Amino acid sequence: FTKITAPIDGLAGIRQVDVGNLLQANGSSIVTLTQTRPLNVIFNLPQQDMAKVREADATPLRVTALSRNDSTPIAEGELKVIDNSIDTSTATFKLKAEFPNADRKLWPGEFVNVRLAVRTVTDGIVVPATGVQQGPDGEYAWVVQDDSTVKMQAVQTGGTVDGGGVLILNGLAAGDRVVTEGQFRLKSGIKVAAMAPGEVAAPTPVPAAEGKKKRGRRG
Repeated sequence: FTKITAPIDGLAGIRQVDVGNLLQANGSSIVTLTQTRPLNVIFNLPQQDMAKVREADATPLRVTALSRNDSTPIAEGELKVIDNSIDTSTATFKLKAEFPNADRKLWPGEFVNVRLAVRTVTDGIVVPATGVQQGPDGEYAWVVQDDSTVKMQAVQTGGTVDGGGVLILNGLAAGDRVVTEGQFRLKSGIKVAAMAPGEVAAPTPVPAAEGKKKRGRRG
């Protein structure tokens, strides 16, 4: 009999042998041990982002792991490695982030979305992502004017920010009201009624139809 100890701290998988089984030194595995603390996440970015990531990499860069629908942050980590080449088949480059994962919210083999913070903008203008549309001439937003009419306004964005918003570099000013829903029904000059987030528009009253009575004789 002997005592077998794991060489690393990790999470044991399903046991491959049972008590009483005879084992040999070069036989089958007893159990698979997977390291979970820390845990690495591999992700890819488009090659056009390489320059700004390398420029910002002089200081530690924060990486956030998100749920598949980008709505829930799961864990915070740090960028550790930028790969040394670009994949010519996908025009992307690979990065590796490390997460302490003390609470084991990340699971080995799990698919997550990743947000990499490359810079901090002070007093930036941010709008909900749904407020920015893509057209044949580039990005734009529908802006509500003082008279409640809307105008299509070309904008230049600078990427996403914490919370899911979009940073606006040009085209909008602080205090501008931007349409975030129902843009496909809009055209320049049309009047709209602005509503607070979560507010539901009152239904349009429909006049009741008056029925006509017809007298007749039963045969």
